[in-house]
Amino acid sequence: MFIRVSDSHVRSISKAISWRIVGTIDTFVITLVITGNFVIAGSIASVESISKIILYYLHERVWSNVTLGRKGPVSAGRAGVAADRPFETSPAALLTSAPVTGAGLGSSSSCSA
Repeated sequence: MFIRVSDSHVRSISKAISWRIVGTIDTFVITLVITGNFVIAGSIASVESISKIILYYLHERVWSNVTLGRKGPVSAGRAGVAADRPFETSPAALLTSAPVTGAGLGSSSSCSA
């Protein structure tokens, strides 16, 4: 099964590893507090970190394909568009040739130079 995503595999793997470092420390500390045993805490944290890296990587790859909660279009690099290929202008952008002015930015001004 191939899932088209905008993030590279290196980015997804790096995020999975960095998140697992945080999660493994958390697991180790909680297990140590509960059991009081460094060996048991280390064993649980080790097994948990390997399994969760794999699960997080797969989770990240699936979620990078979900549009829920995304705002606006992705940048050219993230959309898989080559940097040397120009974007086409949207027909909606060509509808107006009037200058854009904000509130209170008309031609008359009360400020003196």
